[in-house]
Amino acid sequence: MPEIWTISLTTHGLGACALSTTGKHRTFSASWPESRAYGLHGIASEAVRRLIAHALETLRSQATELPLAIGLCSPDRETAAFADKNREFLTPFLTDAPIELPRRDVPDKFAGDASLVQAYRQSVLRGIQVQSPTLGITEPLGLLSMGAAAALWLTGNPACTCLPLCVPDHFPAFEDLSQEAFFSALGVHPELSMKRARCGHLVGKIAPDMPGRLRATDIPGLAGLSGIPVFDMGSANAGRAYASAANPLSWSAELGTEMRAHWTSGVSALAKYELTVNDTPDAKTEASGNDTDDMTADDWTRAWHETMPLSVEPGPGTALACYGISLRSVRSRLFEHACERLYTPGTPVLDFKALKHAPLGSHGLHTLFGADGCQIVGLRNAHDDCDLARSAFEGMCYALRERRERLEHGADGPVRLLLEAPWPQACAQWAADILNADVYVITEESSVMSAFGICLALMRMLGLPPAERPSMQATIVEPGQRSAYYSRHYQVHCALRAHCSLED
Repeated sequence: MPEIWTISLTTHGLGACALSTTGKHRTFSASWPESRAYGLHGIASEAVRRLIAHALETLRSQATELPLAIGLCSPDRETAAFADKNREFLTPFLTDAPIELPRRDVPDKFAGDASLVQAYRQSVLRGIQVQSPTLGITEPLGLLSMGAAAALWLTGNPACTCLPLCVPDHFPAFEDLSQEAFFSALGVHPELSMKRARCGHLVGKIAPDMPGRLRATDIPGLAGLSGIPVFDMGSANAGRAYASAANPLSWSAELGTEMRAHWTSGVSALAKYELTVNDTPDAKTEASGNDTDDMTADDWTRAWHETMPLSVEPGPGTALACYGISLRSVRSRLFEHACERLYTPGTPVLDFKALKHAPLGSHGLHTLFGADGCQIVGLRNAHDDCDLARSAFEGMCYALRERRERLEHGADGPVRLLLEAPWPQACAQWAADILNADVYVITEESSVMSAFGICLALMRMLGLPPAERPSMQATIVEPGQRSAYYSRHYQVHCALRAHCSLED
């Protein structure tokens, strides 16, 4: 039967899915090998190439016929790598932003424009040039996101809907300002950098030399994929939210080294105005006022945005966008060192028995998360690794609960929860207790969920809905008796957050 294949790239790994019109699906997943460069987390470009090739070959070897199309999703504003004029990558895909440069380091030629000053100070290349001063000086470099690099290797077209790390919203076309000046501030060249694709549209077709681009000439079967169309379907968060059937009242949450909470709604949900057609002009209409029963998903999304700033990511597809929040959590070296000593041997997952050595409330230790990082309150000599790790998990859940409660009748539906490394699945009960809400625990990896979600979206967009609705299994976890105790700690957490004046 006809199939659609998809590849989902995340900051943690790769997921792939093959979905047939019968509703049956196959999946593949793998994690990136750990890497660091310039003091930042990174993903080696060769590892990305090889895993994409391996995923395609795995799907091909199990298929009875070639796919009708291949969908691609990737991280939005989370990855950045620099390539030379031959499209050879000189850096890994960095997943951390470097420390912002001080104002005094901005050259005078950019000082007259606030936008150029900000672009220079936040530029990933400018930040890593502190440690590697000749990078980008002796030869011109281009800036690409991981999704753009994947499109380049597959089709020869370095285009993606998802932006690289630390670039302005209008990258790579800058309104009212010289494109040359902006790229000069960023330190890269426009002709070597990625292009912007349209979400849900064709990026290109699999190029005949794709195996060579992926460094996979030892996998001859990949040559048979030449000519298959590739569609950019948006961000990996959008795919996960779509697969989870998330909405503004029931969010898709991922707890790992970041806390992510998202849902999908119309692309124009946050537009300042919209045009409507009244087919019955003589009929009387009544304003819904504060009647929440009449609110659509777009209405709820607008209400959330008025309460707290939402991130907006492309996809999945042309008609939807992904809305929500993302907060960095245990990616700092302090938390990493604490977690390293608590891992279950041979895995990147914490030993739950060891984690339970810290009591509910982590001995009074609180980790507060905001858009620019986290603050630790109450740390003392007596606190150990277990306290630090558990406070990070509790802090993420507190942050999620606080945002879910910002609207009086807001996200009161169940949370669709994915627990990623380093958290064991047993932490789901803690999450339900802290959130004081039902939690639908999905055991699939986030990258697989994203690939599955864009598979569904692409099939529907192409007019090929599966005969049977495919689904992912979930386990319902209800809040227990500890929820009342966590509520007291949650009130303290909210008071501390207000006192520290953390921004979203």
